[in-house]
Amino acid sequence: MSSKKQIVVVGGGPSGAQFSHWFTKKLDFNKYDYTLITKNEVYIHFPGTLRTIVTPEGKLEERVFMSYDKVFVPGKGSLKIGRVTKIESEGKDKGGKVILENGENVKYDVLVLATGNNWQGTVAEYPSTKKEIKFVVDEWREKIKAASTIAVGGGGAVGIGKCPYLVGNISIPNIVHRTGQRNQAFLSRMSIILSFRLFSYLQSLV
Repeated sequence: MSSKKQIVVVGGGPSGAQFSHWFTKKLDFNKYDYTLITKNEVYIHFPGTLRTIVTPEGKLEERVFMSYDKVFVPGKGSLKIGRVTKIESEGKDKGGKVILENGENVKYDVLVLATGNNWQGTVAEYPSTKKEIKFVVDEWREKIKAASTIAVGGGGAVGIGKCPYLVGNISIPNIVHRTGQRNQAFLSRMSIILSFRLFSYLQSLV
């Protein structure tokens, strides 16, 4: 049985993936093993998906749906695809185990939860496999190509940036926008601050 401490990160979104990329560069793998658990085969950059489903130009799907291959330093860290159903702790500072949907148990000494939030809306409901994602993207492109009118909810960078690609399909995209983005900006800044604090704490384990 390995005497190494087991560090497990649950969630392969922006926080989990970026943290894994940074942390595995610093970690002493003679003392620790590192595992990232995520339910998807690929990392999904959700803001980019909105433009991806509009046009095949630039083959954005190759960059918006990214392989986890480059998350870790080669030979350091491991990826496990699965959906977490339960976490069992053995007590304070005693570790525990993460239980996956298929019944597999993943032991941890240090656990990082980076599950984030679920985006709402049809275009955010992507399946977990590359093959299924390609089908969804192609299906949405056909729907948009066949549409006579389209309403864009939000006049921010993503909404406005998407409009030039819609013009080829319809005469004028309808943009629905609201003011008052202060709360959203505040929450974004806070999430960055908390991420760096977490990184600093775990870095002290190295």
